[in-house]
Amino acid sequence: MENNYHKIDEALLPFHEHLNAMLEIDGNFEDKEAGFKMMVHEVTIESPLQLDIIVDEDESVTVGSSPPLYYVDTAVQPVFHNIRFRAVITEPDNKQNES
Repeated sequence: MENNYHKIDEALLPFHEHLNAMLEIDGNFEDKEAGFKMMVHEVTIESPLQLDIIVDEDESVTVGSSPPLYYVDTAVQPVFHNIRFRAVITEPDNKQNES
């Protein structure tokens, strides 16, 4: 099946790329100069979202998205959607791997 990413507004990304970019969190932060180190095990992100939803003749759906692009007050305000997701680092149970 052909994708329709070329039909998405050029200011937006395919939804999966937008989501992947938000999830690019290493989880390890260290500043030797300031003397601290921390590890993040869970992140929750909530953000307004612009969507470009394209339904093709064969009923395939392509979704483009981005954070809001425009913050200028106009007579007709755009409708922003909202996305919230939670990413949790899970580690395999070492006891199961040892046997």
